[in-house]
Amino acid sequence: MNYLNLLLALGGWMVATIQFLISFRETRRKQESELLEKTLGYFGDGPIKRSIGISLVQSIWARDAQHLSVIIPVLVAQLNYLLLEGQTESRVEERNLIRILDLLRFHLDKASDPRAERIEVLEALNAKLYALDRGVPMGATQLEVWYRDFGGDAVHWAVERENAQDARLNTSPPA
Repeated sequence: MNYLNLLLALGGWMVATIQFLISFRETRRKQESELLEKTLGYFGDGPIKRSIGISLVQSIWARDAQHLSVIIPVLVAQLNYLLLEGQTESRVEERNLIRILDLLRFHLDKASDPRAERIEVLEALNAKLYALDRGVPMGATQLEVWYRDFGGDAVHWAVERENAQDARLNTSPPA
């Protein structure tokens, strides 16, 4: 009879341990979800909060490939915003732009669809050529360096750069 009691006690402990581990895992998953939501919330509230969001991505999420598939599209959207619509005279936004480009350069392969995200980054850099006076300042030469870092074609870039210069000349008001 003592063996039966011992076996039942061990079985009870095993069930309790399994329940604890499942509960622990669910709690941890919920906390990660809440932290990710808070992190992404920082990207919509101006330069300083965007900087905090970028720091959180760099320090917490950059090692977590599972969540990067959610974060990378947000970073690409932020890149588009900063290049074409962001504050033009903000040193903080200039740094945010460079930090986002760095994050994307190192982690773009962890996106759900890396090829599509890479194309979107290249298109954003290309669009900036046509709108150098909008968004966070970045010169054509600096844009070209980033374009090549993301696998852009040098010949295509040269043609686009020439087309953008022609477009600016044709749309500038007469003197």
